[in-house]
Amino acid sequence: MSNKIFCHCLNNFYYNNVILSEEKLKLLKEKKDLNIRRLKEGLDEYNKEHNTYYHIDEFIVQGSVAMGTTVSSDENNFDIDIAVIMDKSTLPLGTLSAKRIISDSLKKKCVGMKNEPDETGNSVTIEYEDGYHLDFALYGKDGNEYYHCGSIEWDKRNPRSISRWFNEQNQKSQGKLKKLVKYIKFFCKQDSSWIMPGGLIISVLVDEAIKYEDISLDTDILLKNVINRIISRIKISKEIYNPTDKTINLLNKQKDYDKINNLLSRLETRIVKVNDLSEISSTEDYYKAWNYFFGDDYFNDEDNHKIIGYEDPEEEIDSFFIVKPNCLNDKLITCQLSSKEGKTNGYTIRNYESGTQLSVSKFRDKELTFKANPLNYSPYTIMWKIKNNGTKAKEHNSLRGEINYSNRNTLDDIPYIEGKERHEGISFSGNHYVECYVIKDGMVVEKGKFYVNFIE
Repeated sequence: MSNKIFCHCLNNFYYNNVILSEEKLKLLKEKKDLNIRRLKEGLDEYNKEHNTYYHIDEFIVQGSVAMGTTVSSDENNFDIDIAVIMDKSTLPLGTLSAKRIISDSLKKKCVGMKNEPDETGNSVTIEYEDGYHLDFALYGKDGNEYYHCGSIEWDKRNPRSISRWFNEQNQKSQGKLKKLVKYIKFFCKQDSSWIMPGGLIISVLVDEAIKYEDISLDTDILLKNVINRIISRIKISKEIYNPTDKTINLLNKQKDYDKINNLLSRLETRIVKVNDLSEISSTEDYYKAWNYFFGDDYFNDEDNHKIIGYEDPEEEIDSFFIVKPNCLNDKLITCQLSSKEGKTNGYTIRNYESGTQLSVSKFRDKELTFKANPLNYSPYTIMWKIKNNGTKAKEHNSLRGEINYSNRNTLDDIPYIEGKERHEGISFSGNHYVECYVIKDGMVVEKGKFYVNFIE
């Protein structure tokens, strides 16, 4: 049984403590952009010096930044994962020689590094004195195939597959997967001496567990159940596989298994008091049990009843799919102002044009129905980004920006990959926008943008 007061506090704890603040997230993106620019400039110098013509086709953000699972306790050791895509036919066959092109280019422009770039692992790693590091993973592209430049050999691997998998699984859980992953990552980082698994392994374990749960449960019960399922699962088997390629074991060395054992031990020890809670437990009992789990005095009667933080969960489509050049279609999206939940029954108030003002107070009981009108022939899949802006959106923790499929027809259609419509309510003022993407053969072949201007 859930304690409603504590459940409210746990939600506030997520926004006030667990998530990465907008300021820190902005700094993280600036660090990413800065080092991408440094690599490009360094490669230009490398080419002039060696009379070579190496070229980077694209950069793809990977890992926790792409998946939106970075937490506040990461800030002393930020890990930014970036895939560097180059033409495989132009690169040396030897993996070390190929990665050395990247490391030598970084050396020419990167300053303030704690160590020299290390190209001996599965990526080229640079670590900075001020507490963050970047992993540049080199991929060679051959036609439509990608090959990861590992420590020993080139392995066929899609650099977008993990981010795309996580996005789809998160949609199936109605956003609960990402939230629970963040709670558990925060738990794992409460003590810097703990040697714990990385974000991908935690994501896989949470995803496996949440499939057996009723996602409508209150967050505290859902989190407790998922933790206990993870404990049981690790006791049965410590093998954890890549969710997009079950032939790849994510645990390669003894230290990887040690981390899984550490996770099991810590979860099992810290969840005991939470498991002892019952319907007769007081709110104070809940505070004590969950404070013990998270390792600090987060929950009490004074500090947990007001949200002071807000989350910006925006995702980028190029983390999931290749974007075809010059694919903008300014007529892709049309919109109608209609009755709730798309149940127009032939009743539409009027067409709504991009950027025109619309009164929230006047039309709050209506909705906007966005429809995609692709030029391409099917089969294709439609995806959407709904991005809110402004003070009201921050106050309601509703900046949004996740990339989702069209609205489902039934509860079984999660995600609903064949739809063409998104139905959105009229909630609060701000200059918002909607983006639409037409996906065909793993590529964005059309995209469009529609502006929504809500006034009070």
